[in-house]
Amino acid sequence: MDTFYTSSFESPATPPRRTRVARPLHPINRNRNEKLMNTARPVAPASAASREPMHARLRFDRVDEIGRGYGRCSQRLFLLVSIGAALVVAHPRAQAESFGGFSSDQTRYLVDRDQICSPLRISEAPSDQIPSCQRADAQRVAAFGFRRGIKQQGSQASYAAVSRNTLLTIRALPGTGRIAQIVVTWRATDPISRVTGLYLSQGGKLIAAEYESRFGGRVRTRVVGFVLDAADPRPADRSSPPNASPGDHPAGDTPGNRAGPSNRAGQAAPALSKELERALERARRLSQNGKSKAAMAAYRRVLDEDPGHSEARYGVAYNLARQRKFKQAVAELRTLADSTRTDAIIWLIEARFDRIFTRLRGDQEFRRVTGLNRGPSHKARTLYERLVGFTRTWEQAEVKCEQAQINVGFTRLERKFTLRVTSRCGGYKDVTRLRGTWTIKGADQLDLTLPNKRGPDETISCLMQICTDGSNEDCLVCGVDSDLSFTARPVRR
Repeated sequence: MDTFYTSSFESPATPPRRTRVARPLHPINRNRNEKLMNTARPVAPASAASREPMHARLRFDRVDEIGRGYGRCSQRLFLLVSIGAALVVAHPRAQAESFGGFSSDQTRYLVDRDQICSPLRISEAPSDQIPSCQRADAQRVAAFGFRRGIKQQGSQASYAAVSRNTLLTIRALPGTGRIAQIVVTWRATDPISRVTGLYLSQGGKLIAAEYESRFGGRVRTRVVGFVLDAADPRPADRSSPPNASPGDHPAGDTPGNRAGPSNRAGQAAPALSKELERALERARRLSQNGKSKAAMAAYRRVLDEDPGHSEARYGVAYNLARQRKFKQAVAELRTLADSTRTDAIIWLIEARFDRIFTRLRGDQEFRRVTGLNRGPSHKARTLYERLVGFTRTWEQAEVKCEQAQINVGFTRLERKFTLRVTSRCGGYKDVTRLRGTWTIKGADQLDLTLPNKRGPDETISCLMQICTDGSNEDCLVCGVDSDLSFTARPVRR
Protein backbone atom coordinates (compact mmCIF):
# COMPACT_ATOMS: atom_id res chain seq x y z
CA MET A 1 0.00 0.00 0.00
CA ASP A 2 1.26 3.43 -0.92
CA THR A 3 0.61 6.54 1.10
CA PHE A 4 0.62 10.26 0.37
CA TYR A 5 0.06 13.41 2.39
CA THR A 6 -1.99 16.51 1.82
CA SER A 7 -1.51 19.80 3.64
CA SER A 8 -3.93 22.59 4.44
CA PHE A 9 -3.02 26.07 5.65
CA GLU A 10 -5.55 27.60 7.97
CA SER A 11 -3.48 30.70 8.74
CA PRO A 12 0.12 31.84 8.36
CA ALA A 13 0.70 31.37 12.09
CA THR A 14 -0.41 27.70 12.35
CA PRO A 15 1.70 24.83 11.02
CA PRO A 16 0.25 22.69 8.20
CA ARG A 17 -1.88 19.68 9.19
CA ARG A 18 -0.84 16.46 7.50
CA THR A 19 -3.41 13.70 6.86
CA ARG A 20 -2.41 10.17 5.97
CA VAL A 21 -4.43 8.86 3.06
CA ALA A 22 -4.38 5.31 1.68
CA ARG A 23 -4.07 4.83 -2.05
CA PRO A 24 -4.84 1.40 -3.57
CA LEU A 25 -2.01 -0.17 -5.49
CA HIS A 26 -4.18 -2.51 -7.58
CA PRO A 27 -7.90 -2.94 -8.38
CA ILE A 28 -7.85 -6.19 -6.34
CA ASN A 29 -7.17 -4.14 -3.23
CA ARG A 30 -10.07 -1.73 -3.91
CA ASN A 31 -12.50 -3.36 -1.51
CA ARG A 32 -9.90 -3.70 1.20
CA ASN A 33 -8.95 -0.04 0.95
CA GLU A 34 -12.47 1.35 0.52
CA LYS A 35 -12.93 1.76 4.24
CA LEU A 36 -9.65 3.61 4.59
CA MET A 37 -10.48 5.87 1.67
CA ASN A 38 -13.83 6.79 3.19
CA THR A 39 -12.50 7.47 6.66
CA ALA A 40 -9.37 9.42 5.68
CA ARG A 41 -10.36 11.75 2.88
CA PRO A 42 -7.83 14.32 1.63
CA VAL A 43 -8.29 17.81 2.94
CA ALA A 44 -8.54 20.40 0.18
CA PRO A 45 -5.83 23.03 0.34
CA ALA A 46 -6.92 26.45 1.49
CA SER A 47 -7.23 29.22 -1.06
CA ALA A 48 -4.19 31.32 -1.82
CA ALA A 49 -5.95 34.41 -0.53
CA SER A 50 -6.32 32.93 2.95
CA ARG A 51 -2.54 32.46 3.17
CA GLU A 52 -1.92 36.18 2.92
CA PRO A 53 -1.98 38.52 5.89
CA MET A 54 -5.26 40.29 6.44
CA HIS A 55 -3.82 43.78 5.75
CA ALA A 56 -2.47 42.56 2.40
CA ARG A 57 -5.89 41.19 1.32
CA LEU A 58 -7.60 44.42 2.32
CA ARG A 59 -5.07 46.39 0.33
CA PHE A 60 -5.60 44.38 -2.87
CA ASP A 61 -9.38 44.47 -2.42
CA ARG A 62 -9.21 48.23 -2.40
CA VAL A 63 -7.00 48.23 -5.47
CA ASP A 64 -9.61 46.14 -7.30
CA GLU A 65 -12.25 48.74 -6.44
CA ILE A 66 -9.98 51.50 -7.75
CA GLY A 67 -9.31 49.52 -10.92
CA ARG A 68 -13.02 49.14 -11.72
CA GLY A 69 -13.36 52.92 -11.61
CA TYR A 70 -10.71 53.54 -14.26
CA GLY A 71 -10.84 52.79 -17.95
CA ARG A 72 -8.86 49.90 -19.37
CA CYS A 73 -6.80 52.30 -21.52
CA SER A 74 -5.25 54.23 -18.62
CA GLN A 75 -1.61 53.48 -17.78
CA ARG A 76 -2.12 55.24 -14.45
CA LEU A 77 -4.39 52.33 -13.54
CA PHE A 78 -1.55 49.84 -13.89
CA LEU A 79 0.64 52.01 -11.68
CA LEU A 80 -2.08 52.28 -9.03
CA VAL A 81 -2.73 48.54 -9.01
CA SER A 82 0.98 47.69 -8.89
CA ILE A 83 1.99 50.09 -6.13
CA GLY A 84 -1.12 49.63 -3.98
CA ALA A 85 -3.47 52.09 -2.35
CA ALA A 86 -1.20 52.98 0.59
CA LEU A 87 2.58 53.21 0.89
CA VAL A 88 4.59 53.39 4.08
CA VAL A 89 8.12 54.53 4.69
CA ALA A 90 10.67 51.76 4.14
CA HIS A 91 13.05 50.63 6.86
CA PRO A 92 16.16 49.54 4.95
CA ARG A 93 18.32 46.84 6.42
CA ALA A 94 21.84 47.81 7.44
CA GLN A 95 24.83 46.05 5.95
CA ALA A 96 27.50 46.68 8.52
CA GLU A 97 31.25 46.73 8.54
CA SER A 98 33.01 46.95 11.90
CA PHE A 99 36.35 48.39 12.94
CA GLY A 100 38.79 45.67 14.05
CA GLY A 101 41.79 47.66 15.30
CA PHE A 102 45.20 49.06 14.30
CA SER A 103 48.30 47.00 13.55
CA SER A 104 51.15 47.04 16.07
CA ASP A 105 53.44 48.90 13.63
CA GLN A 106 50.66 51.43 12.89
CA THR A 107 50.70 50.87 9.12
CA ARG A 108 47.39 49.03 8.68
CA TYR A 109 43.92 48.82 10.14
CA LEU A 110 41.45 45.93 10.23
CA VAL A 111 37.87 45.93 8.94
CA ASP A 112 35.65 43.11 10.20
CA ARG A 113 37.84 40.05 10.88
CA ASP A 114 39.60 39.47 7.59
CA GLN A 115 40.07 42.73 5.64
CA ILE A 116 43.42 44.46 6.09
CA CYS A 117 43.33 48.04 4.78
CA SER A 118 45.94 50.70 4.12
CA PRO A 119 45.15 54.11 5.67
CA LEU A 120 44.76 57.11 3.39
CA ARG A 121 47.45 59.78 3.30
CA ILE A 122 45.63 63.06 2.89
CA SER A 123 48.00 65.61 1.39
CA GLU A 124 45.36 68.12 0.25
CA ALA A 125 41.81 68.80 1.24
CA PRO A 126 39.28 67.63 0.48
CA SER A 127 40.38 64.26 -0.91
CA ASP A 128 38.22 61.62 -2.60
CA GLN A 129 40.67 58.70 -2.33
CA ILE A 130 39.31 55.20 -1.69
CA PRO A 131 40.95 52.87 0.86
CA SER A 132 42.70 49.78 -0.48
CA CYS A 133 41.75 46.57 1.35
CA GLN A 134 42.71 42.91 0.94
CA ARG A 135 41.23 39.80 2.48
CA ALA A 136 43.61 37.77 4.63
CA ASP A 137 43.53 34.50 6.50
CA ALA A 138 43.58 34.24 10.28
CA GLN A 139 47.33 33.58 10.41
CA ARG A 140 48.21 36.77 8.56
CA VAL A 141 45.77 38.82 10.63
CA ALA A 142 47.36 37.52 13.80
CA ALA A 143 50.84 38.42 12.54
CA PHE A 144 49.95 42.11 12.40
CA GLY A 145 48.91 42.18 16.07
CA PHE A 146 45.81 44.38 15.69
CA ARG A 147 44.70 46.37 18.73
CA ARG A 148 41.45 48.18 19.21
CA GLY A 149 42.79 51.66 19.85
CA ILE A 150 41.27 54.50 21.86
CA LYS A 151 37.67 55.43 21.14
CA GLN A 152 37.19 59.18 20.92
CA GLN A 153 34.23 60.06 23.08
CA GLY A 154 33.38 62.19 26.05
CA SER A 155 35.65 64.68 27.76
CA GLN A 156 38.77 62.55 27.17
CA ALA A 157 38.47 62.73 23.37
CA SER A 158 41.34 64.28 21.42
CA TYR A 159 39.55 64.35 18.07
CA ALA A 160 35.99 64.75 16.83
CA ALA A 161 34.39 63.95 13.47
CA VAL A 162 31.49 65.66 11.74
CA SER A 163 29.83 64.95 8.39
CA ARG A 164 27.82 66.91 5.90
CA ASN A 165 26.49 65.22 2.79
CA THR A 166 29.51 63.30 1.41
CA LEU A 167 32.13 65.30 3.33
CA LEU A 168 33.81 63.87 6.45
CA THR A 169 35.84 66.29 8.56
CA ILE A 170 38.01 65.29 11.55
CA ARG A 171 39.10 68.08 13.92
CA ALA A 172 41.72 68.09 16.64
CA LEU A 173 40.18 69.32 19.88
CA PRO A 174 42.06 71.84 22.04
CA GLY A 175 44.17 70.23 24.74
CA THR A 176 47.70 69.64 25.97
CA GLY A 177 50.07 70.01 23.04
CA ARG A 178 47.27 70.50 20.54
CA ILE A 179 45.45 73.38 18.90
CA ALA A 180 41.95 73.29 17.45
CA GLN A 181 42.40 72.57 13.75
CA ILE A 182 41.14 70.44 10.89
CA VAL A 183 43.41 67.42 10.37
CA VAL A 184 41.43 65.40 7.79
CA THR A 185 38.90 66.40 5.16
CA TRP A 186 37.71 63.48 3.05
CA ARG A 187 34.88 63.05 0.55
CA ALA A 188 33.04 59.71 0.46
CA THR A 189 31.49 58.17 -2.63
CA ASP A 190 27.98 58.13 -1.13
CA PRO A 191 26.23 60.55 1.25
CA ILE A 192 27.12 60.06 4.92
CA SER A 193 24.16 59.82 7.29
CA ARG A 194 26.16 60.00 10.53
CA VAL A 195 29.50 59.11 12.13
CA THR A 196 29.05 56.23 14.57
CA GLY A 197 32.59 55.90 15.96
CA LEU A 198 36.07 57.44 15.92
CA TYR A 199 39.21 55.53 17.01
CA LEU A 200 42.80 56.67 17.59
CA SER A 201 45.80 54.33 17.54
CA GLN A 202 47.95 53.98 20.67
CA GLY A 203 50.84 55.87 19.08
CA GLY A 204 48.57 58.61 17.72
CA LYS A 205 49.64 58.08 14.09
CA LEU A 206 46.41 56.60 12.71
CA ILE A 207 42.77 57.45 13.13
CA ALA A 208 39.74 55.54 11.84
CA ALA A 209 36.09 56.52 11.51
CA GLU A 210 32.99 54.34 11.35
CA TYR A 211 30.12 55.97 9.47
CA GLU A 212 26.76 55.11 7.96
CA SER A 213 26.22 55.85 4.27
CA ARG A 214 23.24 55.42 2.01
CA PHE A 215 23.82 53.31 -1.10
CA GLY A 216 20.97 52.55 -3.48
CA GLY A 217 18.36 53.45 -0.85
CA ARG A 218 19.94 51.17 1.78
CA VAL A 219 22.02 52.03 4.82
CA ARG A 220 25.54 50.62 5.06
CA THR A 221 28.17 50.99 7.77
CA ARG A 222 31.66 51.73 6.44
CA VAL A 223 35.13 52.19 7.96
CA VAL A 224 37.88 54.49 6.68
CA GLY A 225 41.32 55.13 8.20
CA PHE A 226 43.80 58.00 7.84
CA VAL A 227 47.44 58.76 8.60
CA LEU A 228 47.46 61.81 10.85
CA ASP A 229 51.07 62.87 10.28
CA ALA A 230 50.41 62.99 6.49
CA ALA A 231 47.34 65.19 6.81
CA ASP A 232 47.44 68.82 5.84
CA PRO A 233 46.42 70.62 9.04
CA ARG A 234 45.03 74.09 8.74
CA PRO A 235 43.53 76.47 11.29
CA ALA A 236 39.82 76.60 11.55
CA ASP A 237 38.20 79.24 9.34
CA ARG A 238 37.31 82.05 11.73
CA SER A 239 35.75 84.10 8.94
CA SER A 240 32.85 81.63 8.72
CA PRO A 241 29.71 82.30 10.76
CA PRO A 242 29.32 80.28 13.97
CA ASN A 243 26.64 78.04 12.45
CA ALA A 244 28.66 77.27 9.33
CA SER A 245 29.63 73.66 8.83
CA PRO A 246 32.51 72.16 6.88
CA GLY A 247 31.42 71.03 3.46
CA ASP A 248 29.24 74.03 2.64
CA HIS A 249 31.42 74.37 -0.48
CA PRO A 250 31.89 70.97 -2.13
CA ALA A 251 35.21 70.06 -3.71
CA GLY A 252 35.70 71.94 -6.94
CA ASP A 253 33.11 74.59 -6.01
CA THR A 254 35.33 76.86 -3.96
CA PRO A 255 35.68 80.41 -5.31
CA GLY A 256 38.07 80.55 -8.24
CA ASN A 257 37.84 76.80 -8.86
CA ARG A 258 34.33 76.25 -10.13
CA ALA A 259 33.57 74.18 -13.16
CA GLY A 260 30.39 73.94 -15.17
CA PRO A 261 27.73 76.46 -16.16
CA SER A 262 25.41 75.59 -13.28
CA ASN A 263 27.35 77.94 -11.01
CA ARG A 264 26.87 81.00 -13.20
CA ALA A 265 24.00 82.84 -14.82
CA GLY A 266 23.12 80.78 -17.90
CA GLN A 267 22.48 82.02 -21.41
CA ALA A 268 20.35 80.28 -24.00
CA ALA A 269 22.03 79.22 -27.24
CA PRO A 270 21.09 81.39 -30.25
CA ALA A 271 19.29 79.81 -33.17
CA LEU A 272 21.50 78.52 -35.95
CA SER A 273 20.97 79.22 -39.61
CA LYS A 274 19.64 76.43 -41.82
CA GLU A 275 23.07 76.00 -43.37
CA LEU A 276 24.73 75.50 -39.98
CA GLU A 277 21.93 73.15 -38.91
CA ARG A 278 22.73 70.99 -41.91
CA ALA A 279 26.45 71.16 -41.07
CA LEU A 280 25.71 70.10 -37.48
CA GLU A 281 23.56 67.19 -38.67
CA ARG A 282 26.30 66.12 -41.06
CA ALA A 283 28.87 66.26 -38.22
CA ARG A 284 26.67 63.98 -36.10
CA ARG A 285 26.40 61.40 -38.88
CA LEU A 286 30.16 61.47 -39.53
CA SER A 287 30.88 61.06 -35.81
CA GLN A 288 28.48 58.12 -35.53
CA ASN A 289 30.17 56.45 -38.52
CA GLY A 290 33.61 56.78 -36.91
CA LYS A 291 34.99 59.38 -39.34
CA SER A 292 36.69 61.51 -36.70
CA LYS A 293 38.65 63.94 -38.89
CA ALA A 294 35.72 64.77 -41.16
CA ALA A 295 33.42 65.13 -38.13
CA MET A 296 35.88 67.49 -36.41
CA ALA A 297 36.01 69.67 -39.54
CA ALA A 298 32.21 69.86 -39.59
CA TYR A 299 32.05 70.71 -35.89
CA ARG A 300 34.77 73.37 -36.35
CA ARG A 301 32.65 74.99 -39.00
CA VAL A 302 29.78 75.36 -36.55
CA LEU A 303 32.17 76.80 -33.94
CA ASP A 304 33.44 79.37 -36.43
CA GLU A 305 29.90 80.71 -36.65
CA ASP A 306 29.00 80.20 -32.98
CA PRO A 307 32.11 79.75 -30.73
CA GLY A 308 29.96 78.96 -27.69
CA HIS A 309 27.96 76.13 -29.25
CA SER A 310 28.04 73.40 -26.57
CA GLU A 311 27.30 70.36 -28.71
CA ALA A 312 29.89 71.32 -31.33
CA ARG A 313 32.53 71.87 -28.63
CA TYR A 314 31.76 68.48 -27.13
CA GLY A 315 31.87 66.89 -30.57
CA VAL A 316 35.41 68.21 -31.12
CA ALA A 317 36.53 66.87 -27.70
CA TYR A 318 34.85 63.52 -28.40
CA ASN A 319 36.62 62.98 -31.69
CA LEU A 320 39.95 64.13 -30.25
CA ALA A 321 39.63 61.51 -27.52
CA ARG A 322 38.75 58.93 -30.17
CA GLN A 323 42.09 59.73 -31.83
CA ARG A 324 43.80 59.36 -28.39
CA LYS A 325 44.65 63.06 -28.26
CA PHE A 326 43.59 63.23 -24.66
CA LYS A 327 45.31 66.47 -23.63
CA GLN A 328 43.65 68.37 -26.47
CA ALA A 329 40.32 66.76 -25.60
CA VAL A 330 40.58 67.92 -21.98
CA ALA A 331 41.45 71.43 -23.21
CA GLU A 332 38.23 71.49 -25.27
CA LEU A 333 36.22 70.27 -22.29
CA ARG A 334 37.80 73.01 -20.17
CA THR A 335 36.54 75.58 -22.67
CA LEU A 336 33.10 73.95 -22.47
CA ALA A 337 33.18 74.11 -18.64
CA ASP A 338 33.90 77.85 -18.79
CA SER A 339 30.89 78.43 -21.04
CA THR A 340 27.86 80.34 -19.77
CA ARG A 341 25.39 78.42 -21.96
CA THR A 342 22.66 76.59 -20.07
CA ASP A 343 23.12 73.43 -22.12
CA ALA A 344 26.87 73.13 -21.44
CA ILE A 345 26.25 70.98 -18.34
CA ILE A 346 24.36 68.47 -20.50
CA TRP A 347 27.45 67.75 -22.59
CA LEU A 348 29.81 67.80 -19.60
CA ILE A 349 27.67 65.05 -18.07
CA GLU A 350 27.87 63.11 -21.33
CA ALA A 351 31.67 63.29 -21.05
CA ARG A 352 31.48 61.78 -17.54
CA PHE A 353 29.85 58.58 -18.76
CA ASP A 354 30.87 58.12 -22.40
CA ARG A 355 33.21 55.16 -22.93
CA ILE A 356 35.45 57.26 -25.19
CA PHE A 357 36.61 59.16 -22.09
CA THR A 358 37.11 56.05 -19.93
CA ARG A 359 40.89 56.45 -19.82
CA LEU A 360 40.53 60.02 -18.59
CA ARG A 361 38.34 59.32 -15.57
CA GLY A 362 41.37 59.00 -13.34
CA ASP A 363 42.83 62.31 -14.57
CA GLN A 364 42.32 65.07 -12.00
CA GLU A 365 41.94 67.83 -14.59
CA PHE A 366 39.29 65.84 -16.45
CA ARG A 367 37.42 65.19 -13.21
CA ARG A 368 37.59 68.88 -12.30
CA VAL A 369 36.31 70.28 -15.59
CA THR A 370 33.51 67.72 -15.91
CA GLY A 371 32.45 68.12 -12.26
CA LEU A 372 33.13 64.54 -11.14
CA ASN A 373 35.15 65.77 -8.14
CA ARG A 374 32.23 67.73 -6.80
CA GLY A 375 30.18 64.68 -5.90
CA PRO A 376 26.38 64.29 -5.84
CA SER A 377 25.72 67.33 -3.64
CA HIS A 378 22.53 69.37 -3.91
CA LYS A 379 24.44 72.62 -3.48
CA ALA A 380 24.74 74.76 -6.65
CA ARG A 381 23.36 72.01 -8.90
CA THR A 382 20.78 72.19 -11.63
CA LEU A 383 17.88 69.76 -11.51
CA TYR A 384 19.27 68.03 -14.60
CA GLU A 385 22.57 67.30 -12.86
CA ARG A 386 20.86 66.13 -9.68
CA LEU A 387 18.69 63.75 -11.71
CA VAL A 388 21.17 62.17 -14.17
CA GLY A 389 24.54 63.75 -13.35
CA PHE A 390 25.80 60.83 -11.25
CA THR A 391 23.28 58.05 -11.88
CA ARG A 392 20.42 57.26 -14.22
CA THR A 393 18.54 54.88 -11.88
CA TRP A 394 16.36 55.81 -8.92
CA GLU A 395 14.83 53.25 -6.58
CA GLN A 396 12.30 52.89 -3.83
CA ALA A 397 13.12 49.99 -1.50
CA GLU A 398 10.62 47.17 -1.07
CA VAL A 399 8.72 46.17 2.04
CA LYS A 400 6.84 42.96 1.31
CA CYS A 401 3.05 43.22 1.43
CA GLU A 402 3.32 46.91 2.34
CA GLN A 403 5.46 48.83 -0.16
CA ALA A 404 6.33 47.99 -3.74
CA GLN A 405 9.84 48.20 -5.14
CA ILE A 406 10.01 50.90 -7.79
CA ASN A 407 12.89 51.43 -10.22
CA VAL A 408 12.92 54.45 -12.52
CA GLY A 409 15.58 54.60 -15.23
CA PHE A 410 16.19 57.85 -17.12
CA THR A 411 17.93 58.42 -20.45
CA ARG A 412 19.75 61.70 -20.77
CA LEU A 413 19.62 63.03 -24.33
CA GLU A 414 16.46 61.17 -25.40
CA ARG A 415 14.58 62.35 -22.27
CA LYS A 416 12.80 59.00 -21.87
CA PHE A 417 12.19 56.87 -18.80
CA THR A 418 11.23 53.30 -17.90
CA LEU A 419 9.33 52.59 -14.68
CA ARG A 420 9.23 49.11 -13.16
CA VAL A 421 7.00 48.27 -10.21
CA THR A 422 7.63 44.97 -8.39
CA SER A 423 5.33 43.83 -5.58
CA ARG A 424 5.59 40.58 -3.60
CA CYS A 425 3.12 39.23 -1.07
CA GLY A 426 2.00 35.78 0.04
CA GLY A 427 4.33 34.04 -2.39
CA TYR A 428 3.04 35.98 -5.39
CA LYS A 429 5.11 38.36 -7.49
CA ASP A 430 3.74 40.99 -9.84
CA VAL A 431 5.86 43.15 -12.17
CA THR A 432 4.54 46.13 -14.11
CA ARG A 433 6.61 48.06 -16.67
CA LEU A 434 5.73 51.48 -18.07
CA ARG A 435 7.54 53.81 -20.48
CA GLY A 436 7.26 57.50 -21.22
CA THR A 437 9.09 60.81 -21.47
CA TRP A 438 10.29 63.25 -18.81
CA THR A 439 10.43 67.03 -18.81
CA ILE A 440 11.96 69.56 -16.42
CA LYS A 441 9.38 72.14 -15.38
CA GLY A 442 11.27 74.27 -12.88
CA ALA A 443 14.10 74.42 -10.41
CA ASP A 444 12.91 71.30 -8.59
CA GLN A 445 9.90 69.94 -10.51
CA LEU A 446 9.89 67.06 -12.99
CA ASP A 447 7.00 65.72 -15.06
CA LEU A 448 6.73 62.09 -16.17
CA THR A 449 4.42 61.75 -19.18
CA LEU A 450 2.72 58.41 -19.92
CA PRO A 451 1.28 57.98 -23.44
CA ASN A 452 -2.39 57.05 -23.71
CA LYS A 453 -3.68 55.73 -27.05
CA ARG A 454 -7.37 56.22 -26.20
CA GLY A 455 -7.18 59.62 -24.61
CA PRO A 456 -4.93 62.48 -23.55
CA ASP A 457 -1.49 61.67 -22.18
CA GLU A 458 -1.23 61.33 -18.42
CA THR A 459 1.32 63.23 -16.34
CA ILE A 460 2.87 62.34 -12.99
CA SER A 461 4.45 65.32 -11.23
CA CYS A 462 7.63 64.72 -9.22
CA LEU A 463 9.44 66.99 -6.80
CA MET A 464 13.17 66.87 -6.12
CA GLN A 465 13.89 67.61 -2.47
CA ILE A 466 16.33 66.79 0.30
CA CYS A 467 15.48 63.63 2.22
CA THR A 468 14.12 64.22 5.70
CA ASP A 469 16.14 61.44 7.37
CA GLY A 470 19.22 63.65 7.86
CA SER A 471 21.30 62.04 5.09
CA ASN A 472 21.27 65.22 2.93
CA GLU A 473 20.58 62.94 -0.03
CA ASP A 474 18.26 63.83 -2.89
CA CYS A 475 14.80 62.25 -2.86
CA LEU A 476 12.45 62.16 -5.86
CA VAL A 477 8.86 62.30 -4.61
CA CYS A 478 6.25 61.47 -7.28
CA GLY A 479 2.50 61.74 -6.75
CA VAL A 480 0.55 59.11 -8.71
CA ASP A 481 -2.84 59.97 -7.24
CA SER A 482 -4.26 62.20 -4.54
CA ASP A 483 -3.49 59.61 -1.82
CA LEU A 484 -0.75 57.60 -3.53
CA SER A 485 2.91 58.56 -4.02
CA PHE A 486 6.35 56.99 -4.01
CA THR A 487 9.80 58.26 -2.97
CA ALA A 488 12.87 57.13 -4.93
CA ARG A 489 16.55 57.57 -4.07
CA PRO A 490 19.55 57.56 -6.42
CA VAL A 491 21.30 54.24 -7.04
CA ARG A 492 25.09 54.47 -7.44
CA ARG A 493 26.83 51.18 -8.14
